[in-house]
Amino acid sequence: ILIYDNGIGFDLNLLDKKEGIGIKQIEARVQLMEGDFKIESMLDKGTQIEISIPTIEIEKKVLNV
Repeated sequence: ILIYDNGIGFDLNLLDKKEGIGIKQIEARVQLMEGDFKIESMLDKGTQIEISIPTIEIEKKVLNV
C-alpha cells in the first residue's frame, strides 16, 4: 500500500512528541502482522507512507500450516 500527498508535510523528528496516535497505531498494527511501515515527509513537499504486509505468512499462521 502506498499513500502519498503533496501537502505541507511535517518534521518526522516531532512525530514522537505529537499527542495524536493515528500514525503510531497504523505502525503498531502493521508490525503485529510482521509487515514493514515506512514514512517519509518533507516540509512543503508532502508525505509518503508505504505499508507492506506478507500475506502468505499470515495465511500460514491462521491455518496453522
